[in-house]
Amino acid sequence: MQVETRGSQDGAYGHTGRFVVAELRRRGIEPVVSGRDATRLAATGYEARPAATDDPAALAAAFAGADVVINVAGPFLDTAVPVAAAAVRAGAHYLDVSAEQAPSAPWLRSWARRRARRG
Repeated sequence: MQVETRGSQDGAYGHTGRFVVAELRRRGIEPVVSGRDATRLAATGYEARPAATDDPAALAAAFAGADVVINVAGPFLDTAVPVAAAAVRAGAHYLDVSAEQAPSAPWLRSWARRRARRG
């Protein structure tokens, strides 16, 4: 992990997102915020990288250089898979605050099988 840890957060301007950003800052981690609304992102005062979950190229740009992606953008049934996939492609760890198992379990099993085949 880099000495200067960078975290990218999707959904940074929402209720939970504001708490997560505050905790990242308290721990000395400089957040890079992401979400659909560029105006609301800019208002956070942090480096902002707008991206919609249905835009893989924008997600890739948003998560470039991140050590970890924290997804707090719901509904997770819609956001978990594209955000997690983009995080993995960017080489970042993925974390979300969801308790919604339905979207998570299938892709976790799929990625675990792919990983096992690669050794």
